[in-house]
Parts: sequence; C-alpha cells; structure tokens
Amino acid sequence: MILDKMGYIPPTKVSAELLFHLITDWYERKSLIITSNLEFSQWNRIFGDARLTAALVYRVHPLRLHIKLHR
Repeated sequence: MILDKMGYIPPTKVSAELLFHLITDWYERKSLIITSNLEFSQWNRIFGDARLTAALVYRVHPLRLHIKLHR
C-alpha cells in the first residue's frame, strides 16, 4: 500500500485510528510506503494523539535511529 502526502489533509480521529489498526495488522507482513513533507516529530499534527503517533512511527520507521519514544 502507498500512502502519499500524509498530512496534507489531516484525517478525522476515527480514520486515524482505522489507519493505525491497518498499519498494525500489516506490520512486518506486507509492504507499506508512506510519503510526507512532515518530519516524524510533526506527525502528531496528523494523528492528534502522541501515543498513537509514537506507536505508528515505531512500526513504520525501519531504522528507528532518530526517534524518541516516551513510554
């Protein structure tokens, strides 16, 4: 699946949660490409929930080198 220009139009809370569940189901099993002009640190603006965003970034960022997760 390709999600292009993520954050161009912010999703509703329900659609953000559905997207999270889809990505979680696909995690390490299917291919996923996400493009965005926003840095990972700004993805809270897309999803509106810091925990949801941190969990999503953890799943999609293959190297996880520059991410601070607060658990």
